[in-house]
Amino acid sequence: MKISKLFKKIKPLEKIGRIFQKTKIRIDGSSQASNILLKEFDAIYFSIPKAASRTLRLKFSDVLDLDGLTPYSISFPYATKSDLDCKYSKFFKFCFVRNPWDRLASVYFGKFQRGIELNRPFYKAKIYHFFKKFKINISFLYKYPVLVKEMTFDEFIEAVCQTPDKYLDKHLKSQHKFIPMVQGSLKLDYVGKIESFKEDLDFVFKRIGLDENKLKTMRYRGYKQKLSESEKKSLKPFPYYYNKHTWNLVRERFKTDIELFYYDETWHEALAKYE
Repeated sequence: MKISKLFKKIKPLEKIGRIFQKTKIRIDGSSQASNILLKEFDAIYFSIPKAASRTLRLKFSDVLDLDGLTPYSISFPYATKSDLDCKYSKFFKFCFVRNPWDRLASVYFGKFQRGIELNRPFYKAKIYHFFKKFKINISFLYKYPVLVKEMTFDEFIEAVCQTPDKYLDKHLKSQHKFIPMVQGSLKLDYVGKIESFKEDLDFVFKRIGLDENKLKTMRYRGYKQKLSESEKKSLKPFPYYYNKHTWNLVRERFKTDIELFYYDETWHEALAKYE
């Protein structure tokens, strides 16, 4: 019996295992490789955090008959950089991306406000809060802003936009950092979008010859979505959380993503879609 299945059968062990896996992921700042090798289908999926990565990991864990304590603790087969260029150069390579403004709003409400640590390195905020208890402000010691739960959405956006990808949590990093690039151009066969997820995923599955109806998409006991259905309903469309200033900050900071994936629009244009 696999260790992960044994842990799932014994509830206390399962809980300990989930905590360990999540803690490890937070400390490492990432989980597993950034791509999933679907060798049977001559395809490779490049996973981008906060762009349906959890949903797709669940689906592909079914395809590959893999299991784990959480969707992010599964050890998927992956292609190394050298194999991507040689051994798997003919494989169908794809990813899914998300509107950068929507992605940041999703991180703020779905993770950041719920106390999930997003600073890199992970202990950065711990040290900051330790000294804050003694009314000692050490923010001047840090080159880039410390992300603290008390931040308003505007403050959060300003802090993220001041910070290079190298010092950002994977959920906040530029999306193009997770996919192969050559001289500024995408080295992919297909880029799906969250905004048209069902249609784009159908295209991918047909292209690689995968029958989605045969997938059981396993669920993880105790692994909950960050937002409940009622909380999701209470959220407004993402453009309403921005103003012209913060919208333009994101446009400049994530300019490469916005241009590569054709998301460029003004704040007023985005608002008009929901009025």
